[in-house]
Amino acid sequence: MLRKLIFFLSFFLHNQINANDVQWSSFGTLALTLSDSERYGYRRDIRSDNGVYSGDIDLEEFSLIGGQLETNINNHIDLVGQVVFRDIAKPEWDDYISMAFMRYTPDSNWSFRLGRLSPNLFTITEYRNINVAYTWANVPTEVYGIIPYLYYDGGDVTYSTRINDAVLKTKFYLGWSDSTITADSQSENIALENMVGTSLIYDKNDWNLQARYTQGKLSDESSAISELHRQIALIPEVIWPNKESFISDYSIKNKLAKYLSFSGQKYLGDWLFGFELAKVNSESEVISDLKSGYVSAAYHYNQHTFYSLFSKTDSNYYSFDEPEVYQEPIAPLIEAIETVGNFYSSNQTSMSMGWRWDITPSLASKLQYIRTKIEANGDTLWINTSAGSPEETVNTFMFTLSFAL
Repeated sequence: MLRKLIFFLSFFLHNQINANDVQWSSFGTLALTLSDSERYGYRRDIRSDNGVYSGDIDLEEFSLIGGQLETNINNHIDLVGQVVFRDIAKPEWDDYISMAFMRYTPDSNWSFRLGRLSPNLFTITEYRNINVAYTWANVPTEVYGIIPYLYYDGGDVTYSTRINDAVLKTKFYLGWSDSTITADSQSENIALENMVGTSLIYDKNDWNLQARYTQGKLSDESSAISELHRQIALIPEVIWPNKESFISDYSIKNKLAKYLSFSGQKYLGDWLFGFELAKVNSESEVISDLKSGYVSAAYHYNQHTFYSLFSKTDSNYYSFDEPEVYQEPIAPLIEAIETVGNFYSSNQTSMSMGWRWDITPSLASKLQYIRTKIEANGDTLWINTSAGSPEETVNTFMFTLSFAL
């Protein structure tokens, strides 16, 4: 369906490109990343299969280059396409297409879009790939790195209205998505169907508040979980009497996942304060309830911005406690069940300090230091190919040079 839609939009754009004004823009980020852990590899999100370890001088994990094309068909219809080239685990050709949609705007209040869109999950959604557009060297992984879905295919409708000197905007969207998720360098594709979401944004002069809710059904079973199901089915009932009900509960296929967030920011003179809080839960026993968030403060002086950031994830640790199970003969299997069941159990706290220099209006450099305390068995956001998941504090440095033209 997506490929047909993209080909349709490309054909439509090709036939209109000579008759209408076309706007082309480009953007990119060159990012240098250093980290000091030999066990935990720093990465941008849980779909990435590469980590930055002690001794690495990495130029790939956070670097990208992209372009965006916009053309007006008439006064009410326009087309937008965006491609982003970056390191992606197990890529398909259309993974590099971050946006490709048709927009219909009948008046100043309503907007309708159809095609490939950015999921309306975060404060920084539409311009997440444009590093020069936000303060930090990278969006906080504690909030942004835990969700692997970078786009969805579907549509949305937005209604905006003025309330005195403020703007109130509400959006409703639906669609489907898929993404690669990586744990311990093993990657697999997990699709998300029946996505439904809504958001409410209140923007008044120098401050705004945003609330968002999204839910979707996980349509694929993890290969690791399927293998555990096979092994559990072989266990005699005298050792594990209720194994069939456990197999049904210990699954992600056809289970609903939910995402709720609340965020805001406030300008106060030369200061900018912001926060973003999020919660993930699901019907699956495998996906732990997860709370995450950050608070940020930035001070702007001429072409320089100095900022600090505190971010955190918190979730429960899954421990096997099925009743009437004789655990001793199947101890290795139980250990594997706990390992898979804690993939989403991220527990860490980060403190960051950084400096941004706006070299020109379209070119910025950023230098950021991140100190992260990873709790035992809380390393979801990292690549860990070693045995065990002990507590560790990791220091990471990032330097980015980004542009938007």
